[in-house]
Amino acid sequence: MLHPGIYLTAVITLFTLFYLTGCSDKPGSAEQQIRQFITLGEQSAEQRKMSVLKELVSDNYRDERNLDRKGILRLAQAYFMGHQNIHLFTHIKDIHITKPDQAHVTVFAAMTGTAVDSMDAFISLRARLYLFELSLSKEDDEWKLNQARWRRAQINEMLNEP
Repeated sequence: MLHPGIYLTAVITLFTLFYLTGCSDKPGSAEQQIRQFITLGEQSAEQRKMSVLKELVSDNYRDERNLDRKGILRLAQAYFMGHQNIHLFTHIKDIHITKPDQAHVTVFAAMTGTAVDSMDAFISLRARLYLFELSLSKEDDEWKLNQARWRRAQINEMLNEP
């Protein structure tokens, strides 16, 4: 069983990535939208905006840890309450659009209490790194997160990508 602090760190990092599922009325391809929302998601999590996160999670959300929408939102809120400074560093591994209204995204994400603006800064901080596999679907023309899996990752997994 994971330590509660590690679990909450993973959950808040996951919520950062939820933002990438945002509104579909943005210009550009679905892949471009996802890349744009990752950047916006980082900003939203760092600013602790629960109201934005609530809108991005499907009512049908369920993960392998048996968390539903309410459960994952409660964990994010608890993390926000316990951490004053949230800084994120993300790296997209893969975006796979399976249908016009479905996508799978694999992304590395790390969270620290100190700003991270480069890979060198990330490595020197030794932040906890996670690999997320997100399932997205469009509901009423808006991307929503309907499932997520995550695990701890090692820096060499991210650095040794083809």
